[in-house]
This record gives sequence, C-alpha cells and structure tokens, in this order.
Amino acid sequence: MQKTILFLLVSGILAGCAAKFTADHQALLQKQLKDMVDVDQIAANIPQGKYKELPREEWEKFKDSVFTSNKVQVEIIFDQYGFPGFDKVGKEGSQHFWLLVQHCDKYPEFQKRY
Repeated sequence: MQKTILFLLVSGILAGCAAKFTADHQALLQKQLKDMVDVDQIAANIPQGKYKELPREEWEKFKDSVFTSNKVQVEIIFDQYGFPGFDKVGKEGSQHFWLLVQHCDKYPEFQKRY
C-alpha cells in the first residue's frame, strides 16, 4: 500500500513538472523550425550570393556547422516535446523537422533514431 501511494505521489509530481505544450509553444517552435530550415537550405544548396565567394574549405565548414547545430537543436526539441507532428507544429512545421533530420547525413544513427 505504501509503495502504491509513493508511486502515485511521484507520478503526480512528475506529471505536474512535465512541459505543457501550449499555443505559445506551438508558435515559437514553428518559428524556430522555419528559421532553422531557412539557414539549412542555404547550406544544402549550391553556394550563392556572399557564400559563392567562400573557398571550398570554408564553405564545407559552414555547411558542417549548420547541420551540426541543427542536429543539436533537433535533439533538444525532440527531448522536450517528442516528435513535433502535425498536432504540435502543423504540417509545415513537421516537414521542417523532418527536413532537418534528413540533412544530418554525417550522423546516420541520429537519422535512424528520429
């Protein structure tokens, strides 16, 4: 009986501490994913504009930094909210999340996980 009460008490505390996904969270997460994809698309394409002037080595470093940074952010988002599906970020936001995962080719285990 004491174990059951302790379990219920701990479960209640943990549930109360869990992040609630509100409309504010949704809007912020949608914007974050869109902003990440905007930069991701620069790195995923052929260098253009000011990036066209970069030496190949610097361009590759830029791309790696973008994809690695996105990987870290995707992990944080997933750990905090779970998979950001249509119910959490809409169709476009969910597609943005998936695109970011797809561009982490240096991390195949990460891609499989997400």
